[in-house]
Amino acid sequence: MYRNLFARAALAAGMMQATMLLAAGTAAAQTQDRFNPAPDPDDLVFPMPCDARMAFRKVVVPVKSGEASNWMADTAVTLGDDRDAAMRYAEAPRDLPLVGGFRESDPAKQSASFYLIAKYETTAAQRAAIQSLGKDCQPPQGEREMPAVGVGWFDAVEMAERYTQWLYENADAKLDKAGELHRLVTLNGFFRLPTEEEWEYAARGGAAAGKNFRNPSFVEPGQPMEEYVWFAGPKSANGKLWPVGLKKPNPLRIHDILGNAAEIVLEPYRMTKAGRLHGQAGGFVVKGGSYLIAESVLGAAWRREYPPVDLARKAPSRVETNGFRIAFAPTVETKAEPQRIARIRVEYDALSRLDTGSAAPAPAAGGGDPIQQLEALAKGSLDPDTQRRLSELVRSLADNTAVRNEQRERAANALIRIGALYGRDVDRDRIEVRNYGKLLVDQAKIKAPAKDIAESKQAINDWSRRLDEDFVTYREFVKQAANDYQAETLRGQLDLLKLQTDNPAIKRIERFMGVFVGHTDQHRRTGGRVDAEQWKTDLSSQ
Repeated sequence: MYRNLFARAALAAGMMQATMLLAAGTAAAQTQDRFNPAPDPDDLVFPMPCDARMAFRKVVVPVKSGEASNWMADTAVTLGDDRDAAMRYAEAPRDLPLVGGFRESDPAKQSASFYLIAKYETTAAQRAAIQSLGKDCQPPQGEREMPAVGVGWFDAVEMAERYTQWLYENADAKLDKAGELHRLVTLNGFFRLPTEEEWEYAARGGAAAGKNFRNPSFVEPGQPMEEYVWFAGPKSANGKLWPVGLKKPNPLRIHDILGNAAEIVLEPYRMTKAGRLHGQAGGFVVKGGSYLIAESVLGAAWRREYPPVDLARKAPSRVETNGFRIAFAPTVETKAEPQRIARIRVEYDALSRLDTGSAAPAPAAGGGDPIQQLEALAKGSLDPDTQRRLSELVRSLADNTAVRNEQRERAANALIRIGALYGRDVDRDRIEVRNYGKLLVDQAKIKAPAKDIAESKQAINDWSRRLDEDFVTYREFVKQAANDYQAETLRGQLDLLKLQTDNPAIKRIERFMGVFVGHTDQHRRTGGRVDAEQWKTDLSSQ
């Protein structure tokens, strides 16, 4: 009996493997571009030596409207997860700042920053093309569409360096002078490994992931993981590496970012500690898991440390399951925009300005901002030790104020969403009151049973009471927002939220967010006098 069971299991595994091979062969046969087997119209495709290519996807990181040119603006993203208590020291949730170095050339789209990340894992063919810099091009071979594995951190960094060198030497001949890629190159764009924040934000699907951003993987609950990811076991990778691009992509149209080859990122490994990274830097980090990692463990937060040097071999560490993908981003102080540094200095000073809400800031003794007053005292002091102490105090106060202002902006963002939710409840309550009112009229016309009429009247009373309660709460949130925040702060956070309408939770309350912020403006103008019926009408969707 057991022999028959094992035989059937082996036959089933063999049939599944054959099916996957057939699917892989069919997918390969259907594409004419072995370097971009699942092309999308908005891919950005860079040339490479040996007539190879590398496809990239834009990863958009929203910034507040009006801050497209504010190079100090960034967005806090929550990475990691806590599903495995044993790995909290490595994978616990933590908030990290992120922003893309590029802005769109179209002014209408400049309220979003972006960086580029490779659509696929770097293949053996692409690595070979870069290693030879076009001097030793190999004929196409099937295995060269496989991810380049068995590489270490030094290998991946070297490839990015050599690719950047080749691009700058050939950009004028290879890139359309009026095209997007040429513009990005002239902004000091260069190839490198993605940072861990860039990698994980892209792996989760970025803003396109919506409510699923915090899922361990980008695969929506209920969807079969094996349709998107190569992981351990017979229903997926079955113990082997697979060609790039055969599985479905994530919401950003990026392939194989979980599973298949684990991927090396730029910065050294650090543990996590109480919502932040620990101070000690270690070896290099690989992300996402490989084809030998179980489905239950693999995910965007998966991260492991590898030593850069294999002491036993006395050589750089190279693991057969580790590969990498390339990012493309600019330097911060780009020479293409010489005015950027002047703007950064102004924006940095603005970070420490006190945000005092809707009221005008109270004047400090002697007039002016208290931090500016301390700066003046420090510069005017003849005692070097006093001057040093005052300067340290100025810096500490400025930094603390900047942190406080950043926290206030995040709180304003949350307040708008909460107010919008109560606004939606007010709209729902009004609809229910109206619907039951219409039902009561219809019941009277047909002389419905007294019991039914009584139930309708009770429902009207219940929904009317709820409407009054929800509207009172809504008004309190409007009052709080108007008193605690300046109009420009709320408008800026509203614009930032509107950039996230790919998130269904934001999309559902988008209109109510705008009404809420509009009501805060009215509250300021009227000194708190509220036209309750007009506000309810403003919130009405019907």
